[in-house]
Amino acid sequence: GRMLSCLAVQQRFPSAAGWCIDRDTAHRKPCVSSAFVSKSLLSTPWAFNVSHAGAYVVLAAGPFHNVGVDVMDERPALFGGSTARYFALMRAKFTQSEWTQIQAANLSPEQQMREFLRFWCLKESFLKAVGAGLTVDLQRLSFDVRGPQVVFSIDGQTQKLWRFVENSLPGGHQVATALWTGRKAVPPQDTEWREAGEDAREAVLSEEAAAALSACAEPFTELTPTEVIDRCGINVEQSGLIERHWTDFCTTVPDKQ
Repeated sequence: GRMLSCLAVQQRFPSAAGWCIDRDTAHRKPCVSSAFVSKSLLSTPWAFNVSHAGAYVVLAAGPFHNVGVDVMDERPALFGGSTARYFALMRAKFTQSEWTQIQAANLSPEQQMREFLRFWCLKESFLKAVGAGLTVDLQRLSFDVRGPQVVFSIDGQTQKLWRFVENSLPGGHQVATALWTGRKAVPPQDTEWREAGEDAREAVLSEEAAAALSACAEPFTELTPTEVIDRCGINVEQSGLIERHWTDFCTTVPDKQ
């Protein structure tokens, strides 16, 4: 995921080289390192986000202030036990409107589980875009997927400046990407999520943002780990990245040492 992030940053900012990503100090979200990219370039909207599940690491990036992506591997859920029992445990995570869509009468238990994962993926993509965690009351967030476009609401108020794009990957993987099309970045404080003031009107996208939004509906470009490393131009062994990241992992999960 980190190597893929570096590749995306290098493609956006050709002057960037090597390990060009960092984490912002406030919310620990991956961001472009100012040590490799000038502040003047960073002043223009551009964001990226990474997710991984099953066989895939997925990256979404574009000329937006906030980008979030989530990928779900549906296979373990589809064959992991009682759908009804699982839904009962997760009842508080979705609104009644969402449950009506998930448990539609014409859907089999397997199809209902796929819909459940679809909605979970959408909510995760939003939370990742704003840098918030799962401590949020997820019933504040509601999605309606019955029309041609995903409709998103916060506290019952439709959010026109948030766009959501859904994709599927081979092997039973679902992907949702959240894009904030407003003119200012959305902070993670939940009281500021809702559209306010002049940003509440329909977004007028730049040509670059409109093209990026259209491109999101296209299939993902698949790269092997070797292709990512080669394109990044980073000598993983000489740079000490493997040792450093293994140390970080062991610090987070002590029993792996």
